[in-house]
Amino acid sequence: MGKQSQFRVYNFEFGTIKETNDTVKFEMDRNQFTHDKIADISNTQLANSEEFLSLVDVKESDTQVIFQFNKSAKLTNLAKIKSEAYPVKISIAQEILEQDILGKYTDYYVSLNPATMYYHPMQTVRYTYFANRFMPKDQYTSLERYKACVVSLLSGISYEKCLVSPEEVKQEGNELIKEIYNQPTRADLLRFIKDSEDYITYDYISNNNERERKNRNKYLAIIATLGLVAIGGIIFTQVNASSSQMEIVESYEQQLTEKDTLMKAKEAFANGNYEEAIQLYKQIDYDLADVSEELAKQGQYQLAIDTEESSLETVIQQAYEADNLQAISDLNSDKLTEEAKGKLTDEQTIISEDQSGMENVLNFLNDKNTAERLALKYVELGNVDKAKQVQEKYPENTVIAEAVIQGEEADKKRKDLQQEIDDLNKEKDGLNEEDNTDRIDEINKRIDELNKQIDELVNEGE
Repeated sequence: MGKQSQFRVYNFEFGTIKETNDTVKFEMDRNQFTHDKIADISNTQLANSEEFLSLVDVKESDTQVIFQFNKSAKLTNLAKIKSEAYPVKISIAQEILEQDILGKYTDYYVSLNPATMYYHPMQTVRYTYFANRFMPKDQYTSLERYKACVVSLLSGISYEKCLVSPEEVKQEGNELIKEIYNQPTRADLLRFIKDSEDYITYDYISNNNERERKNRNKYLAIIATLGLVAIGGIIFTQVNASSSQMEIVESYEQQLTEKDTLMKAKEAFANGNYEEAIQLYKQIDYDLADVSEELAKQGQYQLAIDTEESSLETVIQQAYEADNLQAISDLNSDKLTEEAKGKLTDEQTIISEDQSGMENVLNFLNDKNTAERLALKYVELGNVDKAKQVQEKYPENTVIAEAVIQGEEADKKRKDLQQEIDDLNKEKDGLNEEDNTDRIDEINKRIDELNKQIDELVNEGE
């Protein structure tokens, strides 16, 4: 006799879900539907969308409508995520918010009841029930449903209760749950979940640590009851097991300490205590390149390059974007390697517009980013020929190529304007001032206009 598929049954707002390893059936009361023909509820654009399980059949009787989906055996009903570790729960919650399925398919109602959804750690989420205007749906907002889904995943409280009775759930939940309900938008909720990940992981490690500590004490108590004179072989076996347990506990304790230090570092950074934060990051061997990048974003340019000189290019770019070139000129290179010192000196020379110094930078160019800024500066100064020399060193660089083209166009326009001015001055010189007052006034007015256009070209270049 072949092995029969085992049914698993779940309930959701509008019916019952029966699941096997490779199929999912939704059985729903026919009275909830308003369609005239089966095609009204089976021919939808979502039937084969990649975010959803594949809808393979829709049937109806006088009393029921049945939707059947195919599913991979690797996928698990999201209602069972309560048995997973916190890192899995938070990862799936984050994925749901990032997908924003409700924002993507606004013409349909998509269920966020975990019983109707499927997952695979760490970031695979699939949906099932989607409703058009002929099918049952609730009237809660997308944000209310996202909050209920996330709270249910993280707390284990039923989705229905999280949706219908948020105030009651707040009373039952911790501060994290309360803050989830307080978020004003889906984007804010996503940001909060991302920012809370360390605290959630901390809580997870803390709980594991406590469990391991209790297990260790329990195990040591068992050893004690055996007595010091018990059979040596048994004692040896138990002590080895205890040693293994202690190693696990010590490992968790180390993780806990590092998480605690990491949170202190992030808090110090957020409060503007950057040097304190850097020292804390160093204690846990945190990637200082990432810290340096964040310092640059905060305008802490000197501290950024002192922390990790590989951020020098990022610092320069941030300063240019903030139109704060003086900050680059003010940087000192005392803590930099010779290579980084050379780059900073070149960049400061470009900003200073020192022509002889720029010539030296041009002769020894070995950095494409510096080359781009040098070419742009030459164009700004109206020296297209020098910009072309930069281009010769980096012929494939599109930024430099575009700068040269723009410089040539501006140069030509400037020369054309100047030629018109020269021609007008020449005409004016040949006129008798007493007999041609009106024409001379016209020429002077036109020359003023042309000079203004030249000034505008110069300002555009800057």
